[in-house]
Amino acid sequence: MRAWNNLLILGCGWVILVTASVGGPGCCGSASSRRSDPQGPPDAGHALGETRLPDRVLAIGGMTCGGCEKPVQRALGQVPGVSRVSVDYSSGLARLWLDHEDIPATAMAGAVSGAGFQARSLRNTDLRVPRSAAATVASTLKRGLGTRIEPMEVTIRLQGETAMVRVWHLASVSARELEKELREAGLEVEVLPRQGPGMTGGQPRGR
Repeated sequence: MRAWNNLLILGCGWVILVTASVGGPGCCGSASSRRSDPQGPPDAGHALGETRLPDRVLAIGGMTCGGCEKPVQRALGQVPGVSRVSVDYSSGLARLWLDHEDIPATAMAGAVSGAGFQARSLRNTDLRVPRSAAATVASTLKRGLGTRIEPMEVTIRLQGETAMVRVWHLASVSARELEKELREAGLEVEVLPRQGPGMTGGQPRGR
């Protein structure tokens, strides 16, 4: 298994997307998946031509190759209130854009289960760090928390001399643990008030 750090330039001030996770085996147990090419990292932005950040991120279990993306995407796209879905085998994540916030996690998990896979909702923690340290957040958390933090997704918005960093992570890891790991690594960090998964960095909701 390999871990990748993928960079993606976004609009509206969100400039870097980092996906840190461990991919599964290739199709039928082989290592030949199109997103597991040993010559280079997987396609970081194959379905992320989007300036609005996702409202929810799910960790998808049971995908064994890139072909598993379509049934997961189809199942989630049929949940009422879901306007757009992006599923990525290499990161094991599904990103959802919603028409409204009151879509229960059980509805999304049930849809994924019906397609033969498993889904776990990731929570988001927003942090403020010095601009110069923003790009080190993902690697610092991976080094300190290991597989406990995976799958994880980090987005960074530069704001003058500081940066707002959003970390999507499993609920079993607390915001306090994230703060502790970063402080022990010498980073100045502030945990921002929780605003819910639908905060889009000041961007309007819409398709």
